[in-house]
Amino acid sequence: MKRIIIFSCIFFVILQACDTTDSADNQLNTDNLIITSDLTNLLTARIHFESSRSEGVVLEVVPLASHTDVPYPVIHMRNPDNQIRFDIVGLKENTAYAWRISDALNGGKTVYEGTFETAPLPEWMRTLFPGGSNALAMNGLLLLNTFATAAEPDSEFMPSAIYIIDTSGRPVLARLSEHRISVVRFTSRGTLLTMENEAPGTTGSNIILETSLAGDTLAYLRYGTRGFDRLVHHDVVLTDDHQFLAITESEKNGVVVDGLMKLDRSGNLVWQWDTSEHNPTDTIPYIQPWGNSISFDESGNIIVSFRRISQVWKVNKDTRQVMWRLGRDGTILVAGNDSFILQHTAKFVKPGRLMMFDNGQDRSSDIFLYNDYRPYSRIAFYDLDSSRKAVTGTAFFDLPEKYFSWANGSVSYIPESDSYLVGSSFPGYILHLDNSGAIVGELDLGIRFYRVALIANFLEQ
Repeated sequence: MKRIIIFSCIFFVILQACDTTDSADNQLNTDNLIITSDLTNLLTARIHFESSRSEGVVLEVVPLASHTDVPYPVIHMRNPDNQIRFDIVGLKENTAYAWRISDALNGGKTVYEGTFETAPLPEWMRTLFPGGSNALAMNGLLLLNTFATAAEPDSEFMPSAIYIIDTSGRPVLARLSEHRISVVRFTSRGTLLTMENEAPGTTGSNIILETSLAGDTLAYLRYGTRGFDRLVHHDVVLTDDHQFLAITESEKNGVVVDGLMKLDRSGNLVWQWDTSEHNPTDTIPYIQPWGNSISFDESGNIIVSFRRISQVWKVNKDTRQVMWRLGRDGTILVAGNDSFILQHTAKFVKPGRLMMFDNGQDRSSDIFLYNDYRPYSRIAFYDLDSSRKAVTGTAFFDLPEKYFSWANGSVSYIPESDSYLVGSSFPGYILHLDNSGAIVGELDLGIRFYRVALIANFLEQ
């Protein structure tokens, strides 16, 4: 079978057009102007130039032809170190646009103008997002990522990619990668944060990357440089101080242990910690904890889901001491039907109530660790007492077996509608559940993805 290979190249670039600004002390200079619409960052474009002035800079972008089905795009501007950066999003594929930079401080004079054309979506991508019969009844956009599922030279697999789709399943942004994208996060800064792996077939990732929506690199950290001395896997978050907190793996006493690592924006180590004290490396059989999500409680303490040991840990944000371990063989025990199995995305939905995507287990899958046989997934809730030392109540939303996701998966709470967004990732469904757990919306993507998140609609000004 033929492998799909992605080439990153410039699809259409204009470096100059007409300069009509009069010479003046306060004229708007646009040195080294570059317009990019490429085959990697789809349905977007970028305009960059150097300028000593950011006030009064206006960019307009309109479809070149009068198509009623082509909406006007949305433009985001940044101004780092005398650099003007415009991200243009909400574009349509294979479409020509006219653009104009004008100077509002000089009567709206045109400084530069020209055209660019967006790349077409790859043919294989057109079948990925057919959408559902009805759009999901929620406000915002949906963020997810796919990754290569095989590394053999003669295998065919879906290219690793980031997708942002609307609630009917229509792509509004897509980014392809030659690396395996392990996870993507939409940050509080309106940027995309990814963890990427250059070596297919291995679990650990060696790149942490923050970009603008249209693909400008804002931070690039690489394993083996500065304090980045452990591979990362499964999750990375941007902290309140705009640093990076990631789940790590490293070797200790001949086995692989998980941990956490905080890096600053240059890749310097702020702190790191591992699980060996509470998950001893001399245990027989030893199981790597396999962290898969990071979240925070109302006090900023760190909540980490460890899938392979079916535990959720709370780690003190200041001391890095483990405050409790919920789950099998933990300090807060759950048993019987209350036990969660191989879970994902553990997070507090309110003080004292922890929610997670409880994957379940089918003995035919390649992860068989427990005697439990539960071939369906569910959304699990655990109420903890005020000291967070005991479970005082549980609740579960069982998903029909067609949505069984023995690997991957996610759940998020949507406060504005008191409902839930669920990624039944392995069979490829996105679900909307009401507050009773009833399924009120479904998108059948037909592809495996890691998890899905509801993000702000950046197409709305």
